[in-house]
Amino acid sequence: MDTLSKKPEQRPEEITAILSSLDRYNPEKISILQEYATTQCADQHSDIEANLALLKLLQFQQQPNPNKEDIICNILSMALANFLTSDFTTALHVLPSYVLDSPAADTLAESIQKLFHLYTLLDGCRFPEFWAVYERDDAHADITADVADFENLVRISITRAVDISSQAIHKDVFRSWLNLSDNKFADYVKELGWKVEGETVVVPPNKENEAKPATTTESIKIEQISRLLKRTNE
Repeated sequence: MDTLSKKPEQRPEEITAILSSLDRYNPEKISILQEYATTQCADQHSDIEANLALLKLLQFQQQPNPNKEDIICNILSMALANFLTSDFTTALHVLPSYVLDSPAADTLAESIQKLFHLYTLLDGCRFPEFWAVYERDDAHADITADVADFENLVRISITRAVDISSQAIHKDVFRSWLNLSDNKFADYVKELGWKVEGETVVVPPNKENEAKPATTTESIKIEQISRLLKRTNE
């Protein structure tokens, strides 16, 4: 899913002006873009175009920036929560390649590698394993702490993955994917407006998950049409 070409409704005009001009390369705009990234974390929306511009500026920033590591991890954490999009890999490609080298060269690389591991699990739809790994190390919660309600944002993306790919899913499977207790799972499904029939959660039909009839196209030559018309006139 491509989000780079879409302008978020929440984007302020000031940010639009920066991104549409040479100011996107102006180091003096780092503080404005950082503040906007912080707002995204609090408001639970992600503007990958603005965040990419910020990541590029941070690479070449000469002045010390005590918030640099936190900002980078926040941008990747927001992208991780939206794992159905290409945001995470797009942002990762802007960063220096050493951040994925083993062993980690510094604390930033160590944090990014933890996030990258989580991303590979989500991207591979290994949802129960994601939750197990995420909860096993308190550092994961620390890295993603600035993104408001991070865990629920991940659940929303998992739900979206089910919504666009399935018409029904076993209740226990879906619950394990969301990492919720029985009571919280029941409330979650109810809030979605989905139905539980026995051991199955029924996903409402939509244009993505509906079965599409196969279309068969046959090539008919002009000579065949001509012969057919002749027979009907005989």
